[in-house]
Amino acid sequence: MSAFAFPPAPEEVDSLEILSELALARNDDLIFAGPYDNSDVTSSMMKVNDVVQAYQDMYEEIFPSTDESLVDDLKLDESPHINDVVYSLMSEADRLGELTKLVGTLRYSMETGEDTLIKDTEADISALAIYFSETYQINNLLKWAKQKGSSAADITDLYLKRCFHLSKEEYVQLGEVEAKISSLTGT
Repeated sequence: MSAFAFPPAPEEVDSLEILSELALARNDDLIFAGPYDNSDVTSSMMKVNDVVQAYQDMYEEIFPSTDESLVDDLKLDESPHINDVVYSLMSEADRLGELTKLVGTLRYSMETGEDTLIKDTEADISALAIYFSETYQINNLLKWAKQKGSSAADITDLYLKRCFHLSKEEYVQLGEVEAKISSLTGT
């Protein structure tokens, strides 16, 4: 079973009564998840996701699924990536920050040989790459991030810098970084 909140970010409403009436009309459950900071949308969406996951876990404890054929019929590889909604709502700067974090995680997992983390992080980067134009060359970044060694780490770092310069339209610095990439990769 899977669950998600829509909209994924909390919204301010006029009163609890309005929410109660809406939940009753839709035959939905109403969950109080505590206060949130409406100035930090990403954290708020993550909190909503955590609450939805906790609710799903409790629901499955009370109403366990007995039809295993339903689970077998699911094609998880064809389903949308779990973070797609979050990525779609991020600013480009937030996406670049997330990309940097994910590349760091991938480099770490490559060095330590954590295959599951490598696979999961690679899937996250691929899902995030959809929100960048091809000029960002995320595929090249991913290719180098998946290789071991200090040379690969240097080239990966340059591809990340390239993304930031491209985003900020810093074309002089972008050209310098591309020249360094070419000299290191021989292209």
